[in-house]
Amino acid sequence: GEKHVVVAAATMRELAPINWYTGTVISREQAKLAAEVSGRLLWVAEVGAEVEKGAPVARIDDALMQEDLAERKADIARIEAQLGFLKQEASRLQRLAKQNNAAQSQLEKTMSELASARSELQAAQARERRTAQQLQRTSLKAPFSGIVTERLLRTGEWADDGSAVVSMTDPALLEVQSWVSVSALPFIKTQSTLQLKIRDKMYQGIVLTLVPVGDQRSRLYELRVGLPQQLWNVGESVRIAVPSALARKVLSVPRDALVIRRNSISLYKI
Repeated sequence: GEKHVVVAAATMRELAPINWYTGTVISREQAKLAAEVSGRLLWVAEVGAEVEKGAPVARIDDALMQEDLAERKADIARIEAQLGFLKQEASRLQRLAKQNNAAQSQLEKTMSELASARSELQAAQARERRTAQQLQRTSLKAPFSGIVTERLLRTGEWADDGSAVVSMTDPALLEVQSWVSVSALPFIKTQSTLQLKIRDKMYQGIVLTLVPVGDQRSRLYELRVGLPQQLWNVGESVRIAVPSALARKVLSVPRDALVIRRNSISLYKI
């Protein structure tokens, strides 16, 4: 069979040598959600559950707190009744104090009790607010919409205040995380475009951040690149093309025009 010869022009083009770095698809939103009050877990969301922002991902037994809250409300009602009585007593004694001295000293004592009851009411109301807030915190809520990726505690287990209960991630807010050498820093600018190779296909990614604080041992710097809108998986491997020198004008030919042998590379010129 005949083989067709394809001809291409050698042209002057701006090209830069590149190094390939390996990156990983990660979520920009990841969190370990911790219990804000201690108690036994009544329910924990399943791994893989899709949760809207503000929806519960775990519930802590709140029976004792409900009793505490009822007690706080009863305290407030008792102090308010006492305040009502003291106010009436004070207005009665104010009328009598004009006629006799005994009522005057009784009025002073009542006014002191009234001030004390007002302070006691404020303290009781503060206790009630605190218990109501703790009661709200027995329901652990998602700080963003996403997926439950791990259950660190299970239903029936005891959660201490501050202990992690579930991990969450947002599968929509994805980016590539990579580590590049110090020599690549002059050629990477925020908002510039880099070539990405994912599943053997080429894509364009925008540089989101470059953390210019190298790890002391490895001398590597963290690079974050935005992904084009598509269905990616967290943990997926990505190759990133990073320039290793400034672009310069060079005489270029298509790669397929090179005849590569063990000891030489040749080119046919017409």
